[in-house]
Amino acid sequence: EGLGLKKDDESGMLDVLNKTIDIMQNVITRLKLAAYNPDYVIEIPRNICTIYEFYKAKVLIDYGYKMADWELSSMLSDIN
Repeated sequence: EGLGLKKDDESGMLDVLNKTIDIMQNVITRLKLAAYNPDYVIEIPRNICTIYEFYKAKVLIDYGYKMADWELSSMLSDIN
C-alpha cells in the first residue's frame, strides 16, 4: 500500500518478479550445463517450491538426497 498499489497489484508484481527470477535461473543453468557438460544431471522440478518458501528447506533437501540416491543407483547399474 506504500506505493499506492492495491494488494492484487502487489501480488501480481511479486508473481512477475518470481517468474523473471525463474527465467533468469533457467538461462544460467542452461549456460553452465553447456559449458561444463556433466555426465549426469539430477533434475529437480522447478515448481516444487517458490523463492520465499524457506520453511520447506528440510523437505526439499530430503527430496534432493532421494533424487541423488536414485540417480547414483541408475548410474551404477549403467556401469555394471
